[in-house]
Amino acid sequence: MKNLMIVGAVLFGAALFTSACGSDGGKTTTTTGDDTGTTGDDTGTGEDVDLCTEGPRLSPFVCMRFNADCSVDVQVETDGDWFGLVSIDGVTTETLKATSDAECGEGDWKKRLAEDVYGLLLLAGGDPGDTVDLELSQVADGTISTYDVKNVPATEDKRDLVKDCWEAMDTCPED
Repeated sequence: MKNLMIVGAVLFGAALFTSACGSDGGKTTTTTGDDTGTTGDDTGTGEDVDLCTEGPRLSPFVCMRFNADCSVDVQVETDGDWFGLVSIDGVTTETLKATSDAECGEGDWKKRLAEDVYGLLLLAGGDPGDTVDLELSQVADGTISTYDVKNVPATEDKRDLVKDCWEAMDTCPED
């Protein structure tokens, strides 16, 4: 348990995200009429960004797995322990799955959660920054423990690691 608390403080501490979209992250919600998870882009390009597939390429995790019961486990450091994902910045895993189904189309929630978690957070009303707060759980000896891990850096490198590992770790029968 002590190791987990240290993780939040030292995990990839130097590789922090800096928004290229200005101080507000370039996020302005607009209605596009197609209900595909797009938001307006106030960066001056005049183009909409599809947050389902083209949102910020960041992750606070190095790997994610989908269990046979479709629960989600994450690793927050390479070769670290696995923890159940309860929420990211207060947005629950269930909300992220429902947001993916509603905004990005049904049947692709695992890919969206693993590869486009920042886009889902934005679509779900979250406002993730260069770090996020995680609520994680772990079962040991029949007891469920929950952990709040603060200020976990989200980076492109971690997102690349998740993208490379999650499909091999998928035993959830749902699409």
